[in-house]
Amino acid sequence: MIAAFNRSLCLLRGFCDLIERHNFLSAAPLLRLQLDNCLRILGASLAENPNDFVLKMIRGTQISKLEDQSGKRMTDRYLVSKLDEKYPGMPKVYASLSGYVHLSDRHIFHALQLSPGEQGKFSARIT
Repeated sequence: MIAAFNRSLCLLRGFCDLIERHNFLSAAPLLRLQLDNCLRILGASLAENPNDFVLKMIRGTQISKLEDQSGKRMTDRYLVSKLDEKYPGMPKVYASLSGYVHLSDRHIFHALQLSPGEQGKFSARIT
């Protein structure tokens, strides 16, 4: 929990700094990393033995290779579906935020703007 709390505070500080500088493209992926904190904490709570879960994490085991109490592998997809049970809409939030981590349509749209007075034409915009 301490590691997640520390990471969360660091991400929050970075997010605020980037938003103040109007750098949304760099700030948005930090939200996805915050969601990752939530998924990892949820994973620990779903594990049959939370202490064993954390020890395996410390040893470098990928969480997606660990199982919950019912024997389900704790992939991000699975953990997002479990989080969705309490907070509906999480798969959409996860997918949207992941779109800012991997080069995607979101980055393309931020780099283009409609050319004024020229319907259907775009120009590149570097911010």
